[in-house]
Amino acid sequence: MSIVEKALQKAGRKLADAGTLSLPGPDGEQASSRPAPAQESVAARIETTRRSSVSAWPDRSVIIDMDRLREIGMTAPDDAAPMLNDEIRRIKRPLLANAARDGLTTVENGNLIMIASSIAGEGKTFTTLNLALSMARERDRTVLLVDADVAKRHLTQVFGLQDTPGLTDLLADESLDVSRVIFRTDLDGLRVLPAGYGDPNATELLASNRMRQVTRELAQRYADRLIVFDSPPILMASEGPALASMVGQIVMVVQAEKTPRQAVHEAITMLDPDKPINLVLNKRLSSSIGHSRYYVGYGTSITKYGRRYSRE
Repeated sequence: MSIVEKALQKAGRKLADAGTLSLPGPDGEQASSRPAPAQESVAARIETTRRSSVSAWPDRSVIIDMDRLREIGMTAPDDAAPMLNDEIRRIKRPLLANAARDGLTTVENGNLIMIASSIAGEGKTFTTLNLALSMARERDRTVLLVDADVAKRHLTQVFGLQDTPGLTDLLADESLDVSRVIFRTDLDGLRVLPAGYGDPNATELLASNRMRQVTRELAQRYADRLIVFDSPPILMASEGPALASMVGQIVMVVQAEKTPRQAVHEAITMLDPDKPINLVLNKRLSSSIGHSRYYVGYGTSITKYGRRYSRE
């Protein structure tokens, strides 16, 4: 073997240590490829973590720390809680009526409720959480809170479930039963389905037929439950409108004096006008003679129920 050939082979071995490379043989022929040191693909690592974690959470329960929720501004402080609770009750009543199968007005999949916003930062997750907590206190009602905003995962973080399986795992693995990724809470009427592990195909998963199958299963399998989705913003993620097509009711959160009117209008035009679409005006401070409406716990703001949107 010539000095040049030896040098080439030596250099080839060094490159092979950094990746897969076919080394030249003594006679110049290509030797068999030698793989790089074992490195799992992103998909393989996700799958390994996913399966091990499903087994690692046999109890699947979580304790809601209300003091922590107040500290991070997700619920009202004690002195303002009665006012917020009153506002939330005004929001939930028509939603509960539409979800009731024995109601005067039948809404298809009325127990699937999506909380959305046109853009980010409007208080959507705040509204979703407080609405779910209020609904869970209803008699004969159970609420399943789903973190479908897998990019932000705010609800998942609030409940401390960042390292647990959830929605994306359910969508990626069709053999995974939905009951395996639902977490109980110490509030009897509340269950949580976290966002799940990060997945490079999360956007496609949320807009997939598999997601439609899952929402249909949730609506039918848990007919006595209210399924509340924290959705991605309508104008900032394609999966928002896709999810909206799968639910029965939609609540749009609008931040007072900040959200552009055009953004709200554009977002609503992307939704099905035949579905109940309600607006919640958030972060507003207002009062009227004999009837004060204000809330101090979330940036001196209020969550206020709005009328159903009308294109007229």
